[in-house]
Parts: sequence; structure tokens; C-alpha cells
Amino acid sequence: MKHILSFVLVATIVASSFAQTNLSLNALVQFNDEANDIWGYVDTLGNEYALVGLRNSTEIVDVTDPDNPIKLHSVVGPQSTWRSLRTWSHYAYITNETSNGLLIIDLAYLPDSIVTKEVNFNAELATAHTIFIDEVGFAYLFGFNDSIRSIPTDKRGAYIVDLRNDPWNPTYAGRYEGAYVHDGYARGDTLWAAQIYAGNFAVVDVSVKGSLTVLANQETPSRFTHNSWLTDDGNYLVNSDEVSGGYLSFYDVSDLNNISETDRYQAYPGSGVIPHNAYFVGDFVVASYYKVGVVIVDATKKNNVIEIGQYDTSPFIASDGFNGCWGVFTYFPSGTIIASDIEEGLFVLTPNYQRACYLEGKVTNTTNNTDLNTVKVDVLGSDNFSVSNYNGDYYTGTGQPGVYDVRFTRAGCSTQIFTNISLTSGQTTVLNAGLECANLTGITDATTPEPYLIAKPSVFNTQTSISFFTGESGLSQSNIAIYDMAGHLLNQWDVETPFGEVIVGDNLPAGMYLVNLNNANFAHSIKILKN
Repeated sequence: MKHILSFVLVATIVASSFAQTNLSLNALVQFNDEANDIWGYVDTLGNEYALVGLRNSTEIVDVTDPDNPIKLHSVVGPQSTWRSLRTWSHYAYITNETSNGLLIIDLAYLPDSIVTKEVNFNAELATAHTIFIDEVGFAYLFGFNDSIRSIPTDKRGAYIVDLRNDPWNPTYAGRYEGAYVHDGYARGDTLWAAQIYAGNFAVVDVSVKGSLTVLANQETPSRFTHNSWLTDDGNYLVNSDEVSGGYLSFYDVSDLNNISETDRYQAYPGSGVIPHNAYFVGDFVVASYYKVGVVIVDATKKNNVIEIGQYDTSPFIASDGFNGCWGVFTYFPSGTIIASDIEEGLFVLTPNYQRACYLEGKVTNTTNNTDLNTVKVDVLGSDNFSVSNYNGDYYTGTGQPGVYDVRFTRAGCSTQIFTNISLTSGQTTVLNAGLECANLTGITDATTPEPYLIAKPSVFNTQTSISFFTGESGLSQSNIAIYDMAGHLLNQWDVETPFGEVIVGDNLPAGMYLVNLNNANFAHSIKILKN
């Protein structure tokens, strides 16, 4: 059992020991149980409440005064590691993965009292992994199952109920059974379903709840599609992949016939930390990360997403694993952010949505005046870097304004460092670079002299074999790296023999990729295409 310190002392300890940037701690509320999901509610008087899921209950905490939260009510329920909470009108709707169907809490009498009931729709609904409620009053219960657990996993998409006429007595409206859906977002006539095991998000026409149609599917970087959320204008979507080292990936979804990834963000690169839930707040995205806490990225420029804020809620080091921050809620009128940490409890935070400082430009090979791809661009003094894409363009920046040195490096090329580059919040600084790459042969094919890099086949459906030869003197510090066409490093292998092969493709979405054989003395590149 946890030892609970006095509230003021706990808040003081946390404020002084946890990392923070553009997020400040107001208060910490601990519970005698592990936390899971979180959501918020605002009453007609403007009072703000945190709804916190625990393993054995749902907790209601008044956070109107963010410096002095007040525990109000606890609703005991089936023990479950997973709870999910959403609100509609003056009601809260809570799912769990154990039993008892859908819990409804009437919040109209807060702060004094609450009224609760459970509904199971004639035993058709016993469990659900998550819940989302759209703007007109349809609730989507994802990963659902019935009382006898008869629904196959790949049919457990979304159980849709209608809250519009009688929120206290919702009625069945339809269901989506195209795949298992872990979480989702619905607006208007469209559901954006995060199909975690299929590794994609599905775009579903839900205009007729009894007859749904899939309009499009889009694979995500790690093919473990956890949650999706739209911008206010509906033109862009953010997705989280709940895997070690997973990304927040961003998509232009304005044309469903041509969905395209615009950028991706990875917290603490190389640490293996896992993203969980991500939400758009205007042009920013606020996300919960296990073992890291709350992260804010500026996504104003959808092709250049920059971290600008972070608050570490967890004493665990940044690494793989499912401890720490579970969820975050960002939509209180006051701007207060609340976050749930599995071991630590409820964090009440104040954000500063500061615009990022952007650094963009083009890198060329001065030897032959050609565009130079896969050049690493480091903003020294920060953790931010980028890699130039196939056209030599790069997009990076930093969350903190200041004067920085910027370094451009690539195997086989001279390094270039620019000093005293001023970066300003909300502004784009353009910095072009030219590297001398006398030994760089560029894009190659099967006729390239040794060393060589060959894909067989170069166009494939599932996987391809990348054969390489470093040359007799080229083994030292050689590696093979694969990038997407935006310059994101996807995987890398150290080369331990002068020749050999690597197999790639199984975990790649369809698209064009760049494969590099790098050494201190040379760099060879080829393109591969997965259909």
C-alpha cells in the first residue's frame, strides 16, 4: 500500500524534483489504487471536475481551484486495469474490461451528490476497452464484448449507442465489425477508427448507423495504431502507435483518396518510451507518455512538428514499459490540464502554449551541385535534429528561443557547423548548407562499382533482400540505414562483415524508401518501393 504524505508536502516534493518545460504543477492528488484513464467535466456554473479511472472505482475531484483540488465522490465498480471515461450533457459514461456494461453517472447535482446506474443493452454489452462521444450525442464503445464473451476479437469494433433523446436511457444504434478497434474519434458522419492489431486507422462512413461503409485505410509507422484525433478543421489527424519508441504521426486527411503522412514525432529518441494518448488543442498536440509524463508539441506546421513542453509525472527513467502517465485531458475553459499517472495519481497542471522556433532549409553536395539526402542536422544545445529528405530539404527547430550552433553531417562528406544562429518563437529561420562530398556516389543500382548496395527486388509487396559489399577496406564503422522519403530514420544495422544482406519490409507501410550504406569514406543509396 502506498504511503500517503500530506497534500501540501507531496505537491512540494514533486514540484522540485520532476522535469518541466512550459508546464507547471499546481497540485498532485494521490489515491490508494492505481490510476488509468482520465476525462473532465464542467458544470453550468463553470466549476471544473476531474473524472479519474482507478482499478476499482471512478473518482470525481473538484479542480476548479487548480491549487486546491477537492476529492468529492468515489463510485466503486468491477476491478479492471482499463477504464475509459467521456461526458455528454451532465452525464459521465464509463466503460471497463471486466463486466457490468456501461456505467452512467448523473453529474447534475455536483458537488453535493451524484446518481449512478449501469446498462448492458440486454446483455449485448458487458465490456468495452474505450469510449468516444461525438458532438451530436452518439457514443462509440470500442473493443466491446457481450456477457458471454461470444464476439471474436476481429469483430469487436464499435458498439454505437444513441444518447440524444434520453441520455439516462441510451438506445442501441448500430455497430462496426470491420476489425478490432482500440480507440477512435467521430465527427459528423465519419468515424476514424484506430485498428491497433490491423496496424491502421480506418475511415468509416457512419451516416447510417445500421449500415457502415469503410472509405479508406491508412497504415501507421509501427502498425500498432492506438488512438486518433482530428484538428478542428478536420483536415489533419494525429495518431499514436503504442510501442517502444513509437511515434506520434501526422496525416493530411483532407482528401480520403490521397491520405499522406506529413511528419512524425518521437519523444526521447533512443530511450524506447511509449506514447499513449494524443489530442489536438488548436494547433498544438498534448500527449501522455508512459514513464515520461505529459508532452506538448507545436503542430502549427504539420510538416515540422516541434516539442515545446513536457512535465515528467513519473519517477521511472525514460525507457520501455507501461508505467507512469496514462492519460491527459486538455479541454477545460480555464486551460488547466489534468493527467493521470498509474502509480502517482492525478496531476493538475498549467500549460504555456509557446510557439516553436523553426529551422528549415536545403542541403546540397557542393562537389556536383546536387541535392543531398540523409544529412543529419543537429541544433546543438538541444535534443532536436532532423535528416534531409530525398530533395535535400530538412525541417527542424527547437521549443526554446535562443542562439544556437547548427551542425550538418553525413558519411563521406565534410561536416559544416554554423554558429550563432538566432531562433525565435513562431518564426522560421532558413539556413541552407553545402557539404563537400568528393567520394559520394549517390543513387546506385546493380551496375555500381564496388562497394555496392542492391535490392532484390527493388519493388515488392511484403519484403525485399538488401545485398551489400563494403569493399575490403570499408568495413570499419559501416552501417545500413533505411529512411522514409521525409528523412525519418526507420531502422539501422551495424555491418559486421564486408558483404551480406538484410531483409526489410515486413513492418513498413506501402511507400517509397531510401536505403543507405554508410562509412566514413563513402555513402551509397538506393530507393525501394513497397506496394
